[in-house]
Amino acid sequence: AAPRQVGKGGGCGGLFDVLLTTYTLWEREGANYGIDRAFLSKWPWSHVVMDEAHALKNSSSTRSRKLRKVAQMAATRIMLTGTPLQNDLLELHALLAFLLPTIFTAGEGADALAEQVAEAAKPGAPGAAGVAACEAQGRLVDRMKQLLQPFILRRLKSEVADQLVAKKQHIVQLDMVPEQRQLYESTIASMRDEVSK
Repeated sequence: AAPRQVGKGGGCGGLFDVLLTTYTLWEREGANYGIDRAFLSKWPWSHVVMDEAHALKNSSSTRSRKLRKVAQMAATRIMLTGTPLQNDLLELHALLAFLLPTIFTAGEGADALAEQVAEAAKPGAPGAAGVAACEAQGRLVDRMKQLLQPFILRRLKSEVADQLVAKKQHIVQLDMVPEQRQLYESTIASMRDEVSK
C-alpha cells in the first residue's frame, strides 16, 4: 500500500512510499495491534493491494471487517487471488463488495443480483432440484461472468510462462548475536528436557 502523497513534505511528513503488512495484524488483539490498526485506518492510501484476497471471502470475519476500514480510505483497491471462486457465489460477492462496495453491497446498485446470488447459494433453496433450478443456476452463472468481466484479469500459466523471470535462490547465512545464541541454545536444551521426560 502507498500513501497518496509521498516524498519529502508529503502526507503525514512523507514517512514512506510503500507499507507491507500481514493479515495477522487485523486478527490479533492487543494494545499494539489496536494502535497500528487505528493509524492505518486513518491514512489516506492511494492504493491498497490485497494479496491472497480469498482470505477476505467471509465478509463477517474480524479480519474482513477491520480491513474494510483501511480500504475505505484508499483511492484504489486491488485484490490478487488465484482462486476468486472458492465454495460458493456468496464468497465471490463478499470479495466484490470489499473491492467495490458502492456497486456490490446489498442495497446499492446490484442488490437484485446480490439477492439472486444469496438465494442460489443457500442450501435447500426453493426449487433447488430439477431442471428449472439447473437452468436458473446456469443463467445466474452466465450473468455473473458478464458482470465480472471488467473486474477479473485471468491469465493461465501456459500463456505467461515465457514472460516469467527464472527463479533465483540466494542464501545468506547470518551469525546470531550472543543474546540470540544464548536464547536459542537454552530453548533447545529446554525442549530436549521436555521430550526426554
